[in-house]
Amino acid sequence: MLLENVADLDVVLEILTRIQATLRIPFVVAGRARDVTASIGVARDQGGPIEADDLLRNADVAMYQAKSKGKNRHELFEAGMHTLVRERFELKGDLGAGLEKGQFHLLYQPIVSLSRGEITGVEALLRWQHPTQGLVSPDIFIPLAEETGFIVPLGQWVLEEACGQLRRWRDEHDRQEMTMSVNVSVRQLQAPGLSAQVERALLDSGIPARSLTLEITESILMADVDVATRRLAELKNLDVVLAVDDFGTGYSSLGYLQGFPVDVVKIDRSFIQPLGRRPQQTDLIRAIIDMARSLNLCTVAEGIEEPEQAAILQTLGCESAQGFHFSRPIPAEAISVLLAESSVLACG
Repeated sequence: MLLENVADLDVVLEILTRIQATLRIPFVVAGRARDVTASIGVARDQGGPIEADDLLRNADVAMYQAKSKGKNRHELFEAGMHTLVRERFELKGDLGAGLEKGQFHLLYQPIVSLSRGEITGVEALLRWQHPTQGLVSPDIFIPLAEETGFIVPLGQWVLEEACGQLRRWRDEHDRQEMTMSVNVSVRQLQAPGLSAQVERALLDSGIPARSLTLEITESILMADVDVATRRLAELKNLDVVLAVDDFGTGYSSLGYLQGFPVDVVKIDRSFIQPLGRRPQQTDLIRAIIDMARSLNLCTVAEGIEEPEQAAILQTLGCESAQGFHFSRPIPAEAISVLLAESSVLACG
């Protein structure tokens, strides 16, 4: 889109707002509503000489910057963005070599029973130690892996590594009830081979299917309901546990969950953080827990940072929780130490 004779940037921003508001209205395709969002890049002619191709390239760079910051937003081009785009391009090329050379590793965050204070499971969290750029944030490399499709083989590696680690913990510490949670991305869910990957990881590790929890965000579930329904049915046939991650950040309704064979609701940290400071927040969390219980769903609270939050959640009947109050994500060896000590992590 070319905007001519616009001197005031506020006019441009107002137009961008109108575009995004228009696109937010669902489109009906084949009788089904589809949601569309837009990432928009803006390049301005600052008055000096500039070629049309350069202007388009700068707008494209700004658009990719908008996508990298979470999509459904706009960004104005700045000269430094070229460096960021080049770095992203280089990281994309390094993903495959990173897996081959063992640069990826897993950390594990304990999931704690609020009634007993015992570690009942862990969530596997992927990290990338790049040889020149150091520790690359998952917020950067996961979207890159999604864009390139590399998330599929990378996700398979995570599944196999996490299931194998759980097998070792169960054998070494006699923790036969301990569970492992692994995140599933949108590309993985869309790929037809996901259930085969999960089945292979279970067979190779020898852990029971009910020991593996696959976490899928609610926005991914609703991105394509038909595909999500098929994939979840395939996974459910394996008897794994299915969890809705980051609940409350998207549709904020438990009603739609009745259409999916899920077992667990993970309440997003944004709901937990105000707990103890806003009285109405307690009522909101209670409503979520009560509704989940009415649907025979277990609840896990994310992002517990204060003992008061854990105590309130325990009173409200939330079964499990995780967060810095209990433990940061730590290496497998550190989890082994906690298990060997039969650690009880403080819940209040």
